[in-house]
Amino acid sequence: MTRRWALALVTLVASAVVSADHATPGVTLPPGHVHEICKPLHTGESWAYNFRADAPLEFNVHYHEGDEVLFPVPVVNTPRAWGTMTARLNQTYCQMWRNLGDTSAQLRLGD
Repeated sequence: MTRRWALALVTLVASAVVSADHATPGVTLPPGHVHEICKPLHTGESWAYNFRADAPLEFNVHYHEGDEVLFPVPVVNTPRAWGTMTARLNQTYCQMWRNLGDTSAQLRLGD
């Protein structure tokens, strides 16, 4: 197991996951918590992301390949982002937000 993957796994396990199975229009993320939405995509399919938060959140789109976590949309710390990613592989991709702040943050999807 690579150090990067081990660190990501420990961090994810240590953080509470708010939701991992479906999109919701608004989510409150307490400090240290994660919200994740995953979706299987075929090569060439696109998936849009669009969110706004009242505080910066760590955001990325990732997938797992063996012991590695790969990021077609790299990690950023921002209160707002939008765009579209296109799958390069048949894979389950995840959009993930993490609140690294000291207070709860309100995340709104699809704004």
